[in-house]
Amino acid sequence: MLNLDTDGPTITDVGHLPIVKHYAKSINLVGTIDAMVQNQMHTGAGLTVLAMVLDTLSGRNPLYRLQRFFAEKDTELLLGQSVDSATFAGHNVARVLDSIYDAGTGRIFSQPARNAVGAFALDTACAHYDTTSIGVFGDYDRIDPPFDITYGRSKDKRPDLKQFMVEMFCVDRDVPIIGATRDGNSSDKTLNNELLGSISKHMARHGIDPGAFIHVADSALITHDNLKRAEQNGIHFISRLPATFNECARAIEQADARQAAEQLAAHGQGSYHRIRTEVVQRPKFGRGRPAKNTQRTPVGYGYRIQAEIVPDAEAIAPLKLGAGCFVLLSNVPISFQGRQWTASDLLSRYKEQYGIEKNFGFLKDPVIVNSIFLKKNERIETPGMVLPISLPIWRLMERTMRRHIERNNQTIAGWDNRQTTRPTSFMMTTTKFINTLVLTVGDQRKLARPLRAEQIEFLAALKVSSEVFTFP
Repeated sequence: MLNLDTDGPTITDVGHLPIVKHYAKSINLVGTIDAMVQNQMHTGAGLTVLAMVLDTLSGRNPLYRLQRFFAEKDTELLLGQSVDSATFAGHNVARVLDSIYDAGTGRIFSQPARNAVGAFALDTACAHYDTTSIGVFGDYDRIDPPFDITYGRSKDKRPDLKQFMVEMFCVDRDVPIIGATRDGNSSDKTLNNELLGSISKHMARHGIDPGAFIHVADSALITHDNLKRAEQNGIHFISRLPATFNECARAIEQADARQAAEQLAAHGQGSYHRIRTEVVQRPKFGRGRPAKNTQRTPVGYGYRIQAEIVPDAEAIAPLKLGAGCFVLLSNVPISFQGRQWTASDLLSRYKEQYGIEKNFGFLKDPVIVNSIFLKKNERIETPGMVLPISLPIWRLMERTMRRHIERNNQTIAGWDNRQTTRPTSFMMTTTKFINTLVLTVGDQRKLARPLRAEQIEFLAALKVSSEVFTFP
């Protein structure tokens, strides 16, 4: 009878997860959460959150399958200690979610983010704020703390779904440092007003003095009440002036007046089209068909005018420019933070607001969000916190790679191995470390095959040693 050695070597596909664990360790994720959450379970809350972060960044597995996810994983390598996958059974995770809620999800998200500001020297000169709606499936008839899941203005054009709101404050290359869940019918204008009253306190926790940063937000920030509150709290801001303000149209018209005057002088009455005409000669023929193999001979000719309306590109150009204009409103002094701020600088900072929209795309991945089947609002808030905790790690990896490439004036193999100066975390995780196999014999680990040149290149850009694949 053949005897099989069940204690022999094992091979585990770890993919890019050891890199994620390294970044989580860089911001002391586990230790920070364990210090803040009172938990009577054998496995601390910090380890459970790390497990959820790894699951989230593994390829977007639903969070409720955490036990299945770690069933065949090298937990000692990925979590820092050997853990039975049964630890992550649903009822155990639910108890951890409850303890995290009791400790305050906002605080638990904020502290690792504060660690990231220091560990990665994040630029906090400008902080971008925005909100988004997260639609959920289910009845959710109760109005429970900490927020009300209800119908509201759906930013995903899904008014059929109940929702809750997520607000986020990001710095340096879209890294979130403040985040919270809010009622599903919350107004952006109201949320902005509340934030203006507390943002200085939040930023102070990150070691940022009041008035030492610029608050960047979309046009929902601009209301008379919000402008007054920003002034009272000494908050510098950059935002877009809504078209509902008369000053918006006036500013665009005034800015374009010079070009319009030049166009009027050049084009008389200011017509935006020209009529191009041509006299066309048309032959007239007698009745009947011509004989076979003979050509018809005209009996006379008629004439008609053929007209074509041609847009005047030069005259229309200023109109297009005006239609594409938006007005920025800011109270940032010309001299601020030891530098001069030009209109171009303000525009550049405002355009970075697009980055927070990319972050919301990350949070709204349907594989994750549609898997929130928890019926207690406080338990929903905790996954709502785990996703924003995963997001900074995702952005920090991307930021580190790009800064490395910028500083060394080089490129790196991107999609289809084409050289790029803008690698993404998605590119790295989905194409560069697939099938990274680790051979384990006893307590010794070794890569089943050497890392490829492009993998070594990415590790250098990530500032990560190859030892993360073999040492817990």
